[in-house]
Amino acid sequence: MQASPKTFAQLETFLAKDITQMFGASLGGLGVNGLFRHASYCTENSVFIALPGQRVHANSFAAQAVQAGARLMITDQCPAAIPESLVVWLVPALAERLATLANWFYDHPSRELCLIGITGTNGKTTTSFLTAQALHKLGHRVALMGTLGAGVYPDLVSTGHTTPDILTIQAWLYAAQQQGCKYAVMEVSSHAVVQGRIDGLAFAVKAMTQVTEDHLDFHGSLQAYHQAKMDFFLRSLPGQSGYWVINQQDSVGQQLLKAIASYPSEAMPLLAGYYPRESAPAFAGPNPNSLSLVKHKALAKGYQLDLAWQKKRFQLNSSLLGEYNIENLLCSLRILLAVGFNLADLVALAETLHAPSGRLEQVSCVKPLQVVVDFAHTTDALRQVLLTLNKQRSAIDKTAALWVVFGCGGDRDKTKRPAMTSVAYQLADHLVLTSDNPRSEQIDMIFNDMLAGLPSGYDQLKIMIQPDRQLAIEAALAGAKEGDWVLIAGKGHETTQEINGIYFAFSDQQVIKDWTP
Repeated sequence: MQASPKTFAQLETFLAKDITQMFGASLGGLGVNGLFRHASYCTENSVFIALPGQRVHANSFAAQAVQAGARLMITDQCPAAIPESLVVWLVPALAERLATLANWFYDHPSRELCLIGITGTNGKTTTSFLTAQALHKLGHRVALMGTLGAGVYPDLVSTGHTTPDILTIQAWLYAAQQQGCKYAVMEVSSHAVVQGRIDGLAFAVKAMTQVTEDHLDFHGSLQAYHQAKMDFFLRSLPGQSGYWVINQQDSVGQQLLKAIASYPSEAMPLLAGYYPRESAPAFAGPNPNSLSLVKHKALAKGYQLDLAWQKKRFQLNSSLLGEYNIENLLCSLRILLAVGFNLADLVALAETLHAPSGRLEQVSCVKPLQVVVDFAHTTDALRQVLLTLNKQRSAIDKTAALWVVFGCGGDRDKTKRPAMTSVAYQLADHLVLTSDNPRSEQIDMIFNDMLAGLPSGYDQLKIMIQPDRQLAIEAALAGAKEGDWVLIAGKGHETTQEINGIYFAFSDQQVIKDWTP
């Protein structure tokens, strides 16, 4: 990734008031080839930014940074040992200065791009993908960062995080600008908001999909989680509120609107609402400047949508499966309207948009089954997918059974485990409980938490437990009868299974394609 043309001397000048100690000789006019939070990511003539981690301080990896090519380490704490070839600057307030440093080093790239940030519990990945896909089809170079990876759409490389650290984000934005992108679309996680990973970014558009419950292990409470989602909007840079695309039928979206009701007019963001469900709420009612779903009708493949916008009606056919994808599509369309596109032009375009891999993705297998892979790994997401597939199978064959294969991640929120099982038991005919990135947890402990969601006297013939995910998928495919529906939930587009710190190659889609009866 190309670095901003800054020298070590310029960097020293910028941080002059913050540096309290310096170890090693000046690096002068040598060019800096990037700022990195992880020692292994460092490149020749780069800077290693060492801050406290969850277990150890990053400055303990100084030797690895040198081996990777770093010439300078900036840290908030003196390391126990300094490699001979490494220059070290001590900056006690480094964490607080990081966003400002990144902005300066990469020349404030978010100011030069139309940066679109999308948050929400469910839907942000699909909405981001649809938005980037649409901009690409409209003839623009667009950068995309999120769960699916980062890069210039459609060429994405995995980053391992929905929203990475601020240095990685700024480098990505700078690279996007250098590659001729006009737009950049990124997912914004609640972790990123709380941890300051998006501080200093100038968003032209901030959008919210639906917000339910997730990451309570990190936030501690549902209220704190919801507040983090709202803080993405409320912590706007002075004079740079931009457009706020708000789901006006979401309770957190409504809370956000109430929170800014007393704002003075000069501080008020440009509100761009959308009503993704047919019944508009009584508290507001359909607004001509809000994009509203008037009605929808299920088709063999997707939906026919009747939309209202600025007192005009529009109709489009979407190939997206799932009613919640109607919400994602409307959010994406409202974003595109906010940045200046015309709905009449977007209608024909919307009919060509497809969902990303692993989002209600239909996968063919040798047996005549309806097999769907989806990323659903929260209670609400699993509920929505199962409801969607129940409607689809009822429209085709009411006698068809619905199977679901799913697990719960290890070292993550334990409260959702019984809730997900409860939802699956209520909405599916057959459940196959399996592993889904157990990480360092024992799979039996995860299963115990999941089984707690079953009702007393539950039908044991309805439940199967198979720790090996491949065998679990194969068992569901073998057990399902012709015409049945099989949902493989939780991993979606992922191509690995994490067990005890090791990432094993694994793809739900590949298991389905390779299976033979």
